[in-house]
Amino acid sequence: MIMELIFFAIMLCFAMLHVVLAVNVIRIRRRQKIAIGDQGHHELARAMRVQANFLEQSLFAIVMLIFLFMQGGVLVANILSVLLLMGRVCHAYGMSQTSEDFRFRVAGMMISFGVTITTPIFLFLQLV
Repeated sequence: MIMELIFFAIMLCFAMLHVVLAVNVIRIRRRQKIAIGDQGHHELARAMRVQANFLEQSLFAIVMLIFLFMQGGVLVANILSVLLLMGRVCHAYGMSQTSEDFRFRVAGMMISFGVTITTPIFLFLQLV
């Protein structure tokens, strides 16, 4: 039961991170009075890409992690979920910085891609 609660708590963290990134876009839109697009505003364009990249890179991995969890791979799903969350936070932080330190982005991408590649392998092994 505790492992299931941990998994759901991690999923809640993904949802909260998405909301934080979305609120950041909304905050900049309100401050700059920009309703649609970015109108050439670099800070808004960066914030929009950070949020979009989070969704683009997280969604498929999260779906696979849920399948793994549902197939009984709860411990592995928890470990991979934590790694994915760490990777996405790291990437979002690195991408959010105006003077980027690409080490955060690269580390975040490597962790995220690693989880995205590893999860279906564990899912396959769980089903065999």
